[in-house]
Amino acid sequence: TAMVEIGGKKVPWQKAIEDWPVLPILDGEAEGENGEGCLTLLSAGNVVAVNLVTQDAEVANSLSGILKQCGVPVLQPEVLADERIARMVQPLLVTTNMGMLK
Repeated sequence: TAMVEIGGKKVPWQKAIEDWPVLPILDGEAEGENGEGCLTLLSAGNVVAVNLVTQDAEVANSLSGILKQCGVPVLQPEVLADERIARMVQPLLVTTNMGMLK
């Protein structure tokens, strides 16, 4: 893990940016026309990466709609198209059925 210096202390880079609103999500409450918005990385543990839960496009669309209606933020699917970004954010997200139940 890459380290950065904050206030004279070395911390993992994720800690340095966890309060940045950089995680693109879809949410029924978000300000965008189709519910697009951004959450902080600190909130990533509440964001579901639907296309990692299921590979079936129809199921993913249905699940995304249900989660958005319930107020659960869903990661915009395009985010994981870039493998470098996917490797950084995937460990922070909900990616399993069991994770959604927690």
